Order: sequence, then C-alpha cells, then structure tokens
Amino acid sequence: ALLLLPPSTLVMETVKAGLSALWRNKWKTLLGVSVSYFVLGRWLQDNHNLRIRKEALAASKERYFVSSQKNADLQFAKLLSLLEERLQKLCPVQVTLEKLQAASQAKNDPSFTATKRAMLWDLLKVESLTKTVATAYAASMLFTTMRVGVNIVTRYILIDSLLSKQHQHQTTKLMQDHVQEAFLSSRASFVIESGLASLVRVVRAAVVKVLEGKSDRLSLRVEDTERLVDQIRQEVDQEVTKLQSNPLRSPWRSFFYTRESAFDYRGFLEQHMSADEVTHDAKLQLLENEAVNIFNSPELTNALLATHDRAFLTLYSSLSSQLSLQNTPVVTLAKVIPLLSRVSTMLLQGGDFSPLVTDFSNTPLSLQLSRSIFETYLDDERFTS
Repeated sequence: ALLLLPPSTLVMETVKAGLSALWRNKWKTLLGVSVSYFVLGRWLQDNHNLRIRKEALAASKERYFVSSQKNADLQFAKLLSLLEERLQKLCPVQVTLEKLQAASQAKNDPSFTATKRAMLWDLLKVESLTKTVATAYAASMLFTTMRVGVNIVTRYILIDSLLSKQHQHQTTKLMQDHVQEAFLSSRASFVIESGLASLVRVVRAAVVKVLEGKSDRLSLRVEDTERLVDQIRQEVDQEVTKLQSNPLRSPWRSFFYTRESAFDYRGFLEQHMSADEVTHDAKLQLLENEAVNIFNSPELTNALLATHDRAFLTLYSSLSSQLSLQNTPVVTLAKVIPLLSRVSTMLLQGGDFSPLVTDFSNTPLSLQLSRSIFETYLDDERFTS
C-alpha cells in the first residue's frame, strides 16, 4: 500500500516510523548516543593531549638542541689553548727559531757551521708549515669531536628529563655530571694527544715532500702561498686515504678513536630506565660505544671534510691579512715562513674570539650532523605516548 502513496507522503511515513521506533527504544537509543558521545569525546581528547605532548617535546628538543650547540662551541673555544700548547711541543717552531738566531749571531763560533745553520733553517721551514697545516686539521677535528660528544650528552640529559616526568618514582639518571665530564674529557684528550701526534707525522711528511726543491728566494703572492698550503693539504688527504684499512669506515677514524664496539641503546634503556642504580662504567661505556659508531659513519666524514674546508678558508683569510701588512704584493718564501707560524698561533690563542669558532659553527653539514646525533631515538613513542 505504501508503494501507491506519493513520494512526499512516503518520505513522511518513513520518518514517522523511524521516530516511533526510536521512541519505543528510547532507553537503548539514549544509551547508544551516550556511549558514542563518550567514545568520540575520549578519542578527541586523547588526540588533543597527544598533539600537545608532541608540540611540547618539539619545543623542548629545539631548546635543548640550541643550548647544546652553544655549549659545544664554548667547550671547543676553551680547548684551543691546550691545542696550541700541544702543537708547540710537537712542532717546536720557537725552539728551532731561537737556535737559528743563536747560530746567526755566533758566526765566528766553529760549532755553528754554515751547514748547521742551513739545517736549522730547513727544520724551521718544515716545522712552521707543519704547525700551520696541522692547526687547520686539528682545530676541525677537535670541533667535530666536541659537537659529537656534547650532542650525545645533551640528548641523554633531555631523555632523563622526559623519563622523570613520566616516572616520578625514578631517581636514577642516565646522565650525571661526572659521567659527562669523563666522557667529554676522554674524547678531547684523545684528539689532542694521540690523534694530533699521528696527524703531525702525516703532515710533516707531506710538507717535506712539497718543499723539496723549492728555493728560499722563491717569490710568492698571496694566492701562491695559498696554493703552497693547498698542495700540502692534498698530500695529507691522499696519505690519510691510503691509511684506510676498511673502505666502509671513515679514513679519519684513527685520529678520533682506536677502539671498536657495538652499541645497543634500546637494550640499555629498557634495562636501566627503572633500575635503582646504573654504574659509572656502564654509563660511560654507553657513550663511548655510541661515539664509535658515529666516528665510523659517512655523515661524520662529510661534516669533517666540510669543516676542513672552512678551517683552511679561515687560515687563508688570516694569512692574507698578515701578508697585506708587508706593504708589498710579493714576498719570498723565507719571509712567509714566520708569518705562517704567527697566523696559526693567533687562530688558536683567540679563545671565544677566534674566527675558527664562528666559522665552524656556521658550517651546514656540521649542523646537520649535530641535529642527526641529537634527535636519534627521541622519536621513541614512550616520550610522546
């Protein structure tokens, strides 16, 4: 019979039948609506809270990251004076210069023959150029080391903060002050001591090779001096590549580290995030193991090479400024040598005001590496759920 009704009447009858059914089952309907409203509201609230937590985590991450880069640059600036002292011992420019001056002033002394004076001058050339080139490499290596170390440490400090908010009963921290100091100190000490000694040997051999056959009266412009230093750099880079025992590892690895180890961050965190005590050695091992993996990574190699480039550009800029004070566009190799040593000393003794600090911190690949290290594991769902 309903099929014989007009369409408008059919619609009205259908609506009335539906409302009648709802009224007959009003309690069931009310319950269903209430449950649906509660579930939908709870889902919306959970999503809102999750979004707020993610936004808060992102803000905390950025705040900690910016602070980490400033701290790394500060640590690097403080270590420049130690780097200068170590280079002075490995490349005794001042001692050699004093011996040469004494030999020049005692021309009538039979112990200071022309041959000995020539030997001292050749040694002074080699040590000055070695110290200059090693300064650029070593500063770059030390800066990269501190960026790696400080970003690892700061990430764990942030993880401690996040975990403490989720587990109020947890009093044990993964990262404590004495652990931070031990880790950063060990990394910096290795580069300044063992790493730098190995680097100077490679640079010195390159300097001797490039200087062979070059006269002390060789006339040099600014660009010629830069080309001379660049030739030495090319020899160093080639030699470092030859020292690479495994093509899958960074050729510069041995200047940062000599030990290999596996790293299991998640296993460590699962084991110790609720533990009452985590030993100093276990925490330090955690940091050391992660650093090994980073120093072996191609990302670190790329960032390090970019920092090398920036270091030599800074060196060339400072050298150009010194040469401009000579009031002549052309100087001899004999006059360039003392200027080179002076430039390297000025760069390392500048502390916070050294152009190396500013120039390195603005290197894009270094900043990219820092962010990659810092944000590792911070996307773990336990920090946002």
